[in-house]
Amino acid sequence: MEVSFLGGPQPQRGVGVVAPFDFALDRELWRWVPDEISLRVTRTPFVPVEVSLDLARLVSEHETLGEAVRALGASEPEVIAYACTSGSFVGGAAGERAMCEAMTRAGEVPSVTTSGALVEALEELGASRIALVTPYTESVTQSLEEYLAEVGVTVTGRAFLGLTRHIWKVPYRSVVDMARQAVVGAADALFISCTNLPTYDAIPQLEAELRMPVLSANQVTMWAALRRLGAHAVGPYQGLLLDRPLASEVLPVPPVLPVLPGPSVEPLLADDDRVAGERIVADDRVMADGRLDALDAMETIDAVVPVESLGPVESFEPLGAVEVFGTGDTFGTGDTFGTGEALGPGEPFGTAEPYGAADPPAGAVGTVDPVGAVGPVGPSAAGPIPPTGPVAPVDPPPPGDARPPFEPLPWVRALPPVLPGGPVTPVAPLGPLPPGHGPGQGPGPGQDRATSESSAEEPPPLPDDTEGWT
Repeated sequence: MEVSFLGGPQPQRGVGVVAPFDFALDRELWRWVPDEISLRVTRTPFVPVEVSLDLARLVSEHETLGEAVRALGASEPEVIAYACTSGSFVGGAAGERAMCEAMTRAGEVPSVTTSGALVEALEELGASRIALVTPYTESVTQSLEEYLAEVGVTVTGRAFLGLTRHIWKVPYRSVVDMARQAVVGAADALFISCTNLPTYDAIPQLEAELRMPVLSANQVTMWAALRRLGAHAVGPYQGLLLDRPLASEVLPVPPVLPVLPGPSVEPLLADDDRVAGERIVADDRVMADGRLDALDAMETIDAVVPVESLGPVESFEPLGAVEVFGTGDTFGTGDTFGTGEALGPGEPFGTAEPYGAADPPAGAVGTVDPVGAVGPVGPSAAGPIPPTGPVAPVDPPPPGDARPPFEPLPWVRALPPVLPGGPVTPVAPLGPLPPGHGPGQGPGPGQDRATSESSAEEPPPLPDDTEGWT
C-alpha cells in the first residue's frame, strides 16, 4: 500500500518527564497534553521502600535525577518536568530550587518540579489560603504543610488517607469525600497532592460543588511544563486552565495619542416650522468648514407627538343567541357582491343578481327539529309477517312466439346447410360367414384379397355441393 501521500507524521515538540519508579498514571498526564506535543517519560530506579519521607529523599537525589535527565536527552525534549510532589517538597523551598538547577544542568533545558509548579499556579490564581488533600501518612502530609508555609501559603483544612502503597488505585469517590472534609474554612483553592492519585475527572465536579479552583499534582505539573513551551494545557471545566494569555502572547499597549482640537462647528438653527429642541441624527464626519456633510446627514426629525391616552376599554356586550344561518334572511339580499367595481375589463362581478336571491324561503334552512332519543325497537305495529304461499309456475310461451333469428357474429364462418337424406334401406341380417371369414381369418379357399374386397358394395359418391366444407 502506498502511503507516501500522507507526508509522514507531523513534528512533535517533546516534554520530558521524570517520575518515581511506582508511577502508574501515564495516561492521565497525556490527557492534559495537546496533540502537537508528546511526552517522553522515564522513571527513577526501583528501591524497596514504601511511600514515606525516606522514599521521597531517595527518588529526589541529584545523581538519580541527573541520570534520568540524560536518558531523556536522547529524545531531545524542550523542557523537563519532575512529576513527584513529595520528592520535590521534602527538602523545602531551597531543596526544590536545587533540584531544578541540577536537572537543567544535566539536560540543558528548562526544568520544573511538581511542588514548584504548585506555587506558580497559586500565584497565577492569587490564592494564599488552601484546603489540602493527600493520600500520604500524617508525617508526609505535615512535611507538605511546612513547605507551603515556607512559600507563604496557609492551609485552612486538610484530609489524608494514610496510604503507603497502591495509591493509583484510589477511586474518585474517595478523592471527592476527602475534598469535602478538607474544605472547612475560608479557602481560596483546593490542592490534591501526589502525582500517583487520579484526579482528572474529579476536578470539574469539585469545582462546581465547592465554588473554588481545584488544583492537582499532575495538573499543575503539565500546566507549568507546557507554559514553558508557550502551549496551553487541555482540560474542560478546570479553572486553572482557562484561556489566559501567556507572557509571550501579551502584546504591548500602544500609547494613547492626544486628542487634537477640531474645527469649530457652527450651531444649527431650527427652521421656523420646526419645533425647538429638535436634533439631527447624522454621521460624525465633519467637513473642513465645520458643516455636516449633507449627503451623510439625515433630515430633521419632527417632534414626536405624544399619543393620546386611551380611555377605559368599554366592556363588550354579551352576544345574544346566534341566529341560524338563513332563517328569516338571505345572505346578501339587497346588496350585490362587488357592485360598481368591475373584476376585469368592463364587467362588474355579481352586478346582475344578488347572492342568495334564489335561496329557499325563510325558515327553510336551519329549522329542522332536533331528533329525540331513539328508544328500543319493539314489535312491529302491523303484526307478524304472514308466511309466503307457494310460488306459481311460470306459463310457457304461447305458440307461435316468434323469436328473432340468431345473428352470427361477422367473424364466425357459417356452416353449410345439412342436406336432407333419403329413405333408409333396412339391412338384411347377415348369415353365417363362409369358411375362412371368421374373426382373424383371411379370404376363403380359391379367393384372393383383391376379389374379396372388390365384391364389397361401393359407397355412393358425395354430392357436389360438399365442396368447400370445413
